[in-house]
Amino acid sequence: CSVLRRKQDRNSTEMVCTEDVAAFLALAVEDGIIEKSKGGYQFLHDKLQSAFQSMLDKEDSNQLHLLIGDAYLRQGDDLRTTYNAALHLNLVSEFLQKRSERVRLARVNYGASKYCGIKLAFAEAASY
Repeated sequence: CSVLRRKQDRNSTEMVCTEDVAAFLALAVEDGIIEKSKGGYQFLHDKLQSAFQSMLDKEDSNQLHLLIGDAYLRQGDDLRTTYNAALHLNLVSEFLQKRSERVRLARVNYGASKYCGIKLAFAEAASY
């Protein structure tokens, strides 16, 4: 699950991980590829992340981002959750075909921009 970004928060990892993936993550921690921290999982080196990403099929990666984004939206509509959903859904925005999907993403991005504005991240807020 944490092959998507250098650091992956535990909530998004747990939302999409099956028992098989959890076992794989445990092995990766044991082998020193990733580390488990209070906030989630992260790769120990950027080159390890790049190697894993290169092995991941683009379609699988897109499906995983969509799955994580949707899972965040099901968790609730607080601004932080919306922001986390936007991080993943924007990576697959070009694949959203239906008008309803694009409208939903626009609403998610609006919420994400409000969260960034509240956090005084005006430059980042403008990107949504």
